[in-house]
Amino acid sequence: MLSAMFPVVERDKGNASALSKSYRGLFPFRLATTSFIYPDHILPNAVCLAPYLDEMELILFESKNLPNSEEISDLSALQDKQGLSYNVHLPLDIFLGHPSDKARAEGIAAVREAIALTKRLTPSTYTLHYVCGDDCCEKNLSLWQRHIAESTGDILKTGIKPGLISVETLDYPLTWVEGIINDLGLSVCLDLGHILLNGEDPLYYLDKYPEKTAIIHLYGVYQGRDHLGLDVLDEVVLLDWLRLLKEYTGTVSIEVFSFKHLQTSLEVLEKLWEKV
Repeated sequence: MLSAMFPVVERDKGNASALSKSYRGLFPFRLATTSFIYPDHILPNAVCLAPYLDEMELILFESKNLPNSEEISDLSALQDKQGLSYNVHLPLDIFLGHPSDKARAEGIAAVREAIALTKRLTPSTYTLHYVCGDDCCEKNLSLWQRHIAESTGDILKTGIKPGLISVETLDYPLTWVEGIINDLGLSVCLDLGHILLNGEDPLYYLDKYPEKTAIIHLYGVYQGRDHLGLDVLDEVVLLDWLRLLKEYTGTVSIEVFSFKHLQTSLEVLEKLWEKV
């Protein structure tokens, strides 16, 4: 399941490299990347990248393999020392709209555990996947939506502010969950790569949800492959996106999974930002 969600994740096999310059504070938004740039655990990635970026996207791929309390303490200490902020991508192996009561309950428990574990890091947002699998098609849409709303309501009972949860755009129209987002006061995570792969226009979403967007996932897409460097995107297209980010003050995460793709993306971003 995880490989299906991130089918083209590539991680560097060579020596860990360092960025040549800091990109902290260069943009109106907080610039982030993932905790899987180097082939190592979350903490070493944070240590290597803290001097160069404003924020880190802590990706909790599996609900059964979360960081331990000692790792969270070390991440907190790094935050205090380096000023690095965090956002948390909640586990991917959860199904809050599943028809099975047991599956939904397990997903709710996993999200609650991840939120409690990372609370001391004061994340800028918790990004949540509303997975819509084979059991969710248009004929079952209303049931899936009801389950999603109920599951999210149970998560909010932990006391977390609804706006701290950002619902990510996936492989279905955001309109399917827009009512839930608005009714519960949630935020939005605009994954521009997912939007492109769905054959939709990211400009539409960037223009429609500026105030509700807590985080933007930015990366290259080419011939059906995602999470690539920004150099594979058409510069004109990327410039159009960046123009809408001139006054954006949320988080933009370069959601790639190798040093090579990160370095290339940062170079492209800096170059094009001067033209905006």
